[in-house]
Amino acid sequence: MKWAHWQGSLLQEQFCGILLLRSYFT
Repeated sequence: MKWAHWQGSLLQEQFCGILLLRSYFT
C-alpha cells in the first residue's frame, strides 16, 4: 500500500514536471 502510494506520487511529480517543461518550451 505504501509502495503504491509512493509510486503514484512520484508519477504525479513527473507528470507535473513534464507539463511544466511543455509550457516552458511552447
